[in-house]
Amino acid sequence: MTQRLILGLLILFAFWGGCLPIVEMVASMGVSYFFCDISPDDTYNWYSGIWHGIFFLPNWMWNGINDDILYKAYSYTSAYNFWWWCFSIITTSFVVWLYNIPKFIRLIIEDIFVR
Repeated sequence: MTQRLILGLLILFAFWGGCLPIVEMVASMGVSYFFCDISPDDTYNWYSGIWHGIFFLPNWMWNGINDDILYKAYSYTSAYNFWWWCFSIITTSFVVWLYNIPKFIRLIIEDIFVR
């Protein structure tokens, strides 16, 4: 439930921000769907942790739509876990920095409630 609420807010903020975030969100989800499919039956190593961490956000959005699509493997090594966390944090931080999301949210809240 929380994941779908956050996903809904992200989509709302993307609509509020104009066309470019929506195009980038859909493009990243498309790329992750074709190039980063995580099988629940396989055991993954450290290099998969890097790859899955890079595609964490789009796979997480897919998981909010379809529970069969994973954003982190079920069976993995400790190196996978380490690199998945590192690259998930790095890519999420990059997206926050790229769109200056805290400032954007503050502006939306001020626009709604200050009037």
